[in-house]
Amino acid sequence: MILWFIVEKSVLDKYVRYILTIYPMIIVALTGNITKNYDPAASSRNAIFIAVLLGLACLLFVLGVLLVVWEALQKAFLQRLWTEGGVKKKCNPICNLPG
Repeated sequence: MILWFIVEKSVLDKYVRYILTIYPMIIVALTGNITKNYDPAASSRNAIFIAVLLGLACLLFVLGVLLVVWEALQKAFLQRLWTEGGVKKKCNPICNLPG
């Protein structure tokens, strides 16, 4: 799961940036597994492993959503800066032509 998150956010980012359905599916599956098989009186290694995977899936899902929002805000800010007279008007050589 960690390896997929790293590959998703680095190599495949432009293709799968807005696909976040993997993490809720894992969260629902692990939650169902915990509710059916978890016994607090006799916690086994499997129960602890499932709980750790559930926490990791929740953390990666929140981190993925935050990264998507951050990238969208950053793109919108740079686009606004480019079109509203920031970089475009200062760097465009056509604006300096007499005319």
